[in-house]
Amino acid sequence: MQLAIFLTSIAAGTNAAVVPRQGTDNPRLAQFRIFSDVGCSNLNQGFYTVDRDQAGTCSQLNNVPVESIELQGLETAGQGCELRLYYSEDCAEEAVVADLNVCKDATETGPSGGTPTWNSWQMVCPSSA
Repeated sequence: MQLAIFLTSIAAGTNAAVVPRQGTDNPRLAQFRIFSDVGCSNLNQGFYTVDRDQAGTCSQLNNVPVESIELQGLETAGQGCELRLYYSEDCAEEAVVADLNVCKDATETGPSGGTPTWNSWQMVCPSSA
């Protein structure tokens, strides 16, 4: 049964369901997918899952150029949290908030110049999340 669900998720493409997390000590908050092209459809580079212990931490996106991001799922534990995207590598400047199931294209060049890319992200939650 689980194999069938997994294969169905793969067949669904980039809009697959949020990967569930077992246990409650560190609940899953969200899942987002990154792309090395604008439009959130070409050059899919995989997805990130965000767990409670990652909230409030600045994380870099430096393995591949990330030109677009889509927040694909927000779990119950993540309600009220915001996925914030940054052009800098240290979450220093003003954030762009990702909306659920909306593609966010990078529109500014990062610290290395060239093509606009997202370079870091942070999940910000109220203290009760």
